[in-house]
Amino acid sequence: PVMPKVRRRVPRILDEAALRAYQAAADNFDEPLSSALRLAGLSTLRVSELCALAVDDVRVTPHGVKLLIRDSKGDDREVPTPQGFSVVLKAYLRDHRSQREDGGEWLFPRQDGSNRPISPQQIRAAMGKIRRRLGIERFTPHDLRRTWLTRMHRTGTSLVDVKRMAGHRSVTTTEGYIGDAGDADLFEAVNRAASGVA
Repeated sequence: PVMPKVRRRVPRILDEAALRAYQAAADNFDEPLSSALRLAGLSTLRVSELCALAVDDVRVTPHGVKLLIRDSKGDDREVPTPQGFSVVLKAYLRDHRSQREDGGEWLFPRQDGSNRPISPQQIRAAMGKIRRRLGIERFTPHDLRRTWLTRMHRTGTSLVDVKRMAGHRSVTTTEGYIGDAGDADLFEAVNRAASGVA
């Protein structure tokens, strides 16, 4: 018998205007939720990885700030953060350390005094508030991850490097995350390729 073809879910990719509006709306939340939301919109992290970040996972390098993402199977990876967010993250860390006597283990701790990390449910609930406030179509933390992976690939990052940033074991998995290019992106790619030739 012939097996029916399974339709691949088309990734939800936020456009640049929605991403900017999201970042601005994230600033309206108290810390540490505000910084956690901003990082979710500027990185390739899974929401569980974002919530599990410890203060010691932040690495300041001459090129900027990297985050150590720990994997239960031992496949840890380092993920760089955008320069603009690196500045915000360094300031957040300074304030975070000065407000907590013990320095705190978690990068984004809950504010109930329990010394537990912020939860994926808290991130999703805050994103729901942002979505309703902005009046945009429903999106999830995973859609932000897909958006960032797609933006990286469309701006010239190789599929192998995008795979590494995503923490995927296979390029095929990564391909499933990346949204198809729209007409504007295709014309831009063709014009870049034709530059100096046609």
